[in-house]
Amino acid sequence: MYDEFFSKFSDPKALNESKEDDIRDVIRPLGFVNQRTRTFREVGEVFCKDYRGEVPNSLDQLKRPWRVGDYSARACQLFARGEPLALVDANFSRVIGRIFGYDMPRQPHKSEEVYALLESLVPSDPPLARAFNLAILDLGALICTPSSPACSTCPINAACYYYDENRSE
Repeated sequence: MYDEFFSKFSDPKALNESKEDDIRDVIRPLGFVNQRTRTFREVGEVFCKDYRGEVPNSLDQLKRPWRVGDYSARACQLFARGEPLALVDANFSRVIGRIFGYDMPRQPHKSEEVYALLESLVPSDPPLARAFNLAILDLGALICTPSSPACSTCPINAACYYYDENRSE
């Protein structure tokens, strides 16, 4: 799906000049099709108008289209530009909170303290930062799930506060 998206919409100008139906057809597998279609249209428009058709290189500029938040801007910088940033989402926050016994706020993606903690964990080497983020996201999606974590099969349970506190003796 991503290959198809980037081959059809290789830059903001291609997004800006596309028809909504063309965008919708490509992103349908992601869900929330109408919202994402509007977001991509707005991204193309804002980046063409304000940044001469280039993708800006700062988190604040990437978040100018109103539907683009910290997670999407950080993911763009991490995956497209190799900036070693933490991706703060529910999976990431849950895994790190459990490992360290850190009581995460209800909206961790809005907490400066959470960003500071997670940023301190991300390796400074771009390929390692990418791998680290993907590993934590996968761990949260597949093993350290919200309601039934598979702690006994977790590869890092020996270092996990949650596992230590909740395992059966």
